[in-house]
Amino acid sequence: MNDQQIDFSSLDPSRNAKQWDVRIDLIAERATRNCIGQFTVVGQLLAWSNPMFAVAASIALAASLSMLTSHKESPSSRVDPAATIAMWAANDEVPNTETVLVVLGGSLGKP
Repeated sequence: MNDQQIDFSSLDPSRNAKQWDVRIDLIAERATRNCIGQFTVVGQLLAWSNPMFAVAASIALAASLSMLTSHKESPSSRVDPAATIAMWAANDEVPNTETVLVVLGGSLGKP
C-alpha cells in the first residue's frame, strides 16, 4: 500500500478560474449545439422514425405469421348450427353427442 497522499490541486477550479470558466462555457456550448435540433417536432419525428418502423414491421410479421399458422375454417365453409339443429328436429333425428358438440363448435378436448 502506498502512504503518499494524492495531489488533487490540478482539479481545483480556484487555481485557474479563467481557464475553468472557458472549459465550462465550451461544454455548455457543445451540449446546447447538440440539443438544438432534437426539441423540434421534425427532430422528434426523425429521432423516433426508425424505432417505430421496427415496431410496425414486428407487428406486421407477427400478424402474418399468426394468419399463416391458424387452421380455422373460413366463415363461408361453416355450417349454421341453428339450421343443422332445425334439420335434425324436422327429420326426427337424434345425433350422437360427438356430432352435436362438433356442430355447436366444441373441440372435444382437442387443442
